Amino acid sequence: MKKFTSILLSLIFLFNFIFPSVIFAATPTVKLELGTENQNSQTAKWAWVFNVKTTNIPDGGEVTVGLFKNGVKDGNLTTVKITKNNGSYYTSSVLDSLTTYQVVAAYSGVKYDQFEKQTPEGVSRDITGTPADRGTVIGSDTPAVEIKPAATGTVGNEISKVYTLLAPIGNFKTFSSNNIGEYLNTMFRLAIGLCAALAVVMIIFSGVQYMGSESIFGKTEAKSKVFSAVLGLLIALGSWVLLNTINPDLTGKNGLNIDTATSILPLYDRGSSDAKKANGESVRCTPVLSGPCSVANLTNVFGAANAVAMSKICNMESNGTNASSSTDICKPNNETFSFGLFQVNLAANGGLAGSDCVGLFDKKVSAKDVIEPRYTSGYSCKLISGKQSIYNTCKNRLLDPTKNLAIAKSLFTASKSAWIGDKKYCASAFN
Repeated sequence: MKKFTSILLSLIFLFNFIFPSVIFAATPTVKLELGTENQNSQTAKWAWVFNVKTTNIPDGGEVTVGLFKNGVKDGNLTTVKITKNNGSYYTSSVLDSLTTYQVVAAYSGVKYDQFEKQTPEGVSRDITGTPADRGTVIGSDTPAVEIKPAATGTVGNEISKVYTLLAPIGNFKTFSSNNIGEYLNTMFRLAIGLCAALAVVMIIFSGVQYMGSESIFGKTEAKSKVFSAVLGLLIALGSWVLLNTINPDLTGKNGLNIDTATSILPLYDRGSSDAKKANGESVRCTPVLSGPCSVANLTNVFGAANAVAMSKICNMESNGTNASSSTDICKPNNETFSFGLFQVNLAANGGLAGSDCVGLFDKKVSAKDVIEPRYTSGYSCKLISGKQSIYNTCKNRLLDPTKNLAIAKSLFTASKSAWIGDKKYCASAFN
């Protein structure tokens, strides 16, 4: 019973040693409060001074604030240092009269609050923002360097899925569903270090016991403890070697990206604008005769029983060619987001191209983002600034026939649900 109690207490101690920052982590909040509004008598430009009110953000924490003019970023983003949950933001005298501006605040890569108001005409004055001036509280996971205003809305509670640890673990300070991989890797490295430290302590303790004991039983017990400590350390280090051999990313060397599992939803019914056969199917709903999407080649990928159906789907997706989409394009910057034989949507399913291909666009583009008239007008989305290089890398991966076919094979099920958008005008491929 004593041994059981000791083990239980040890486990409780370890749990509270490793996980306290998450258990007691508090959700930060950020709120913008307009303090003063005044006009420069010489330039007639306006200036706003904001109080940046926060909770659960440590002293020295940085809140990123951006000024937007009619929804377009106006100037550089500003970093506001927080002291005792307070900071201040000054726009300078740059605001035009009778113009709508938005001020957006973000912390740790998450947008928290927005203030929107039109500047007046007239003399200098102090003014307090009203609820009608508040913008929609956002709370979506977007890098702070890319913060942007949301549509005008009403006041809401500050929302976040990010927890700030009361005490950082190494460089790890925040915890959210987006960086759980980083957290697990940090815990993994911490556990190995802890095992090494405990092994050293146990070896020293057992050595003292061995030298200080005159009983043969005492010396035998001490040697057994040394052996157990060394064995435990070897097991801990062996787990690192094993994971590093399987995939170095699993050890935290390059981080571990854990993306939310989502089903692949179609942007539209492919073939809707095609000429139709007598049975109502698209004229493209036929097997590809040659190339990587030919029945002969896909037999090696999907098996003989599925090769014809998948060849039809490939024809529906890309006309059997290794191409960039002519319809899946972000407007107004004309950035294509679907590529390859089976048209992988890089904006929504970037993880299929690699962990470094996640989050390249400002949203996971879906059917609701289409610009009317659909099929020819593109989608409301954009590539995130600074991501062009990795975007090109990920695009080239998807345009590689071998890689694209490997992705298609990984998505393949008997129902072919990953390509459900082809079913309406190519039903025979799903029978």
